[in-house]
Amino acid sequence: AFLQHGVLGHNTNVYREMVQVPFVFVPPAGTNWEWGTRDEVVELVDLYPTLAEAFGLEYNNGLDGTSLLPVLQGASVDSPETVYTQSRTGDLIAVRHGATKMIFTTGGAEVELIEWYDVELDRAEQQNLLPTTPPPAPALEFARAAIARNYIEPELDTAQFDPEQEDQLRALGYVE
Repeated sequence: AFLQHGVLGHNTNVYREMVQVPFVFVPPAGTNWEWGTRDEVVELVDLYPTLAEAFGLEYNNGLDGTSLLPVLQGASVDSPETVYTQSRTGDLIAVRHGATKMIFTTGGAEVELIEWYDVELDRAEQQNLLPTTPPPAPALEFARAAIARNYIEPELDTAQFDPEQEDQLRALGYVE
């Protein structure tokens, strides 16, 4: 994050600049795939099955995620209807349902909606609509169901680093 939402650093929020991960892929030699940029919404869980299939490796089809090989080969795929994101510390959750993105805060068992955006009209997520307009009821229902289904209580470790490692992490912006 580079101050788009008043924050500088890594792993600090669930806004687009933090959770949209570019996927750059160079196909295996001898393939005839389309090069270019795609706008489909996909999830990080799709990475493993995609790479496994692209390189002819066997993978467990019982895992979450779908191979995006058809996308890499130029086909369109249906984007997931609902995409769930949770901060590392578990205190922030974002759920995107269609063009609606909602951000929730967690406090124990309580989950509270704090922001919502129309990401088709506001890609940068700068205009929080919650103060003036309630989110669409179906999207809110999907979001609450996604949270109930996907929330994982974080297990924050207390790793110990030597002074040299701490200096390296500080230089990268991971610790203050």
